[in-house]
Formats: sequence, C-alpha cells, structure tokens
Amino acid sequence: MIFYNDDIHDSTERPDLNYLSKTLRFGWSIFQKTIDKQLQHEDLIVVSLYRKLLEQLDGLFILVDQDSHSAAKLTARATIETYTSIKYIMADNRVLLKERATSYFIFNMLDEHKFMKDIKNEETLGKIFPNKESLNEKIRRIESYLKTFPNYQVIYERKKIIEEEKRKGTNRFVKWYTLYTKNNQQIFTLSDLIKYVQGSKGLNLYSTYSLLSRETHALTAQSDLKITFKQRDVFTNFSELRYRNTSHESLYGMVRAFASTITLNIIDHYFSFNSDEFNEFREFFLSYKNEKEDGSN
Repeated sequence: MIFYNDDIHDSTERPDLNYLSKTLRFGWSIFQKTIDKQLQHEDLIVVSLYRKLLEQLDGLFILVDQDSHSAAKLTARATIETYTSIKYIMADNRVLLKERATSYFIFNMLDEHKFMKDIKNEETLGKIFPNKESLNEKIRRIESYLKTFPNYQVIYERKKIIEEEKRKGTNRFVKWYTLYTKNNQQIFTLSDLIKYVQGSKGLNLYSTYSLLSRETHALTAQSDLKITFKQRDVFTNFSELRYRNTSHESLYGMVRAFASTITLNIIDHYFSFNSDEFNEFREFFLSYKNEKEDGSN
C-alpha cells in the first residue's frame, strides 16, 4: 500500500511535494483499477513494475518531506531505472511488449536460480532457507517452471547472442533488454537502454542518471544537516569539492513527471481513449497545470 502523506495536500510552502502527493494518489487509483482487469502474464509484469515505481516515489516523498535530500537522490536514481524499464517494455508494439516483459521475468528467475545454486556457505543458507532440502526444492521448482514456460525461447535467444558476442571477441553481458530490440539495435548496458528510451526528444534521462550516480557516491550528507552559523565554516571546504548541485525542485518535478507519464501509458494501454480513466487523467493534468500557472503569478 502507498503511504503518502495527505497532510501535504493543501500545502503552498512546498508545491513540489504537493504535486507529487496528488500524482501518487491518482497513480494508486489507476493501479487499483488496472489490477481488477483480466490481465495476461506479461501485463502483470508491467503492472508490478508500475507498482514498484509508485512505491519508490512514495519513499522519495517521505525522504523529501524529512529534508533528507541525499537519500532522496538515491531513490530518484532508482526511479529512473524502473521508469526506463517500463517505458522500454511498453514501447513499440504489443508483440514486443510480451517478449520484453517475458524476458524481464525469465532473466530475474535465472538470476534467482543462479544465486541459489551459488549458495555454499552454511551461514548464508541459514539466513534464507531453514535447511538444504528447502533450498534444493526451491531450485527444482524454478527449473521445472522455466521448462514449462511458454516463452522459454528467451533462454535460446540469450545463448545465441552470447555466442555471437564471443565470436566477435567482445563477450559483453547480455541483459533482459538486450533481447527483442527494434531494428536490431544493440542494447547491452543500462546507459544504452536509457538512451533508447529517451530518444532524441524530451527529458535528458542519461545525463540526469549519470549526475545522480555521481552525486550518490559523492560527499553530499552535509546538505541534510541543520548547520548553525558557527558550524558553517567547518563545511566550507567540503562544499567547494562538490562537482555540481542538482536542483531539488527540478529533480523532484522530473520524477513526478515519471509517474504521470507511466500512468498515462497504463491508461492508454489498458483503457479506452474515451474511458472515465482517461478523462480523469485529463482533469488531473489540467488541474496541475492551472495550479502551476497560479503559483507562478
């Protein structure tokens, strides 16, 4: 469940939190309506990722509300990854949606299978499974499930690309998004995926993600401290070492746009153009636009 803060609803002092709160409430209502529909397996994967995005944004909301901006940037970075995954899966056409969603699911199953097979340490085993038999049973269930899965050809496609890369001498890692690209585009890294999703227009996701990656590993904890005037000079030198400071307002406005964009994609895919859900989104967007315009006057 999404634990957004309703108290911020009428806030005028922190408009970005206000907009994010409303976006979360609206997104959550669309999520509930979507899961009530008859969904195929690939659709459940998409909706699960949508929920994950909403939960990440909810966590970001709480962190920003507590002025923990460094931790919020970590979450914002994660939202870009989830947003990119959903956008890629839903891009292009229904056939590719099914193939990409299935690839995402099976690659996760394979990762889980590998993790379990690699467990050798008894102490590690005890933290996850009650005994060795339980671990082996879980491994057998995954193997059995994968063999009966209708799109098990994902494994074949994965092996084929790996072999091709080895012949080329590149030996690049094959990810779930490497398979089923459009026009034989090569997508081997998260950077490739982000660039594919952002295209040539709109938000510059790649530069924002790169900047957040740098900042999450930089000395940014001081931005969350309540520093008194006498203490401020202690941090001066550290502040000068900062590579760049991402504007909190623009960053949180961007992640709010993630939720709105994916929510519209969900409505467009699972509801009709003239549906109540689409009309609700239009009213929601116009309300947000009018509030922004009123706030800037």
